Amino acid sequence: MRVVMRIFSYLAAFFLVCGVANAMPNPASAGMPALNFTLQDVSGKGVSLEQYYGKVIVLEWRDPRCKFVQKHYKSQNMQTIQKKYTQNDDIIWLTILVGTSVDTEHNFATHQLIDPAREVARLYDITKVPEVVIIDKTGYIAYIGAVDSLRTSNVEDVERAKVNYIASSLDEIISHYPVSVSHTRPYGCDITMFKPAPFQAV
Repeated sequence: MRVVMRIFSYLAAFFLVCGVANAMPNPASAGMPALNFTLQDVSGKGVSLEQYYGKVIVLEWRDPRCKFVQKHYKSQNMQTIQKKYTQNDDIIWLTILVGTSVDTEHNFATHQLIDPAREVARLYDITKVPEVVIIDKTGYIAYIGAVDSLRTSNVEDVERAKVNYIASSLDEIISHYPVSVSHTRPYGCDITMFKPAPFQAV
């Protein structure tokens, strides 16, 4: 009898663990529906993801104190990509500033959003800056991961990278092709590396 009760106890514990695991939300990944959120932009205006459903949306997590972020902005790599693709009315670019003061770096993002508590970063399971999520017109995640294929913080390595994953993903989406590389391992600064700084609307 004791053996039977012990087996039932093990089975109950097993199914409890399985139930909890199934109840836990999965991290955002390619092929999953985008998760809606609302953040203030640097001027204090509320911006929600759902207001741009039906368009291609680029989410770019950034902290200008990170040398890996600086790689793409000092070289003008990120601004060049932003300017090129946001000229297309069907592409929206949302830069999400995490834990930092208002960014003064010139850019061509549709909005610069502030997320000092990193709530949206946790929602999308973002661990690094820079990190990118691209959402297609149907509202599904088409790409998530690194900016490019050369995992360094050296500005001169921008031109040496074999693939810029933002550009390649957007080109494929625009051409109505499936995104060939839908996920890469991000590289950069840990998103919690820097202490949050106060935000001031401009």
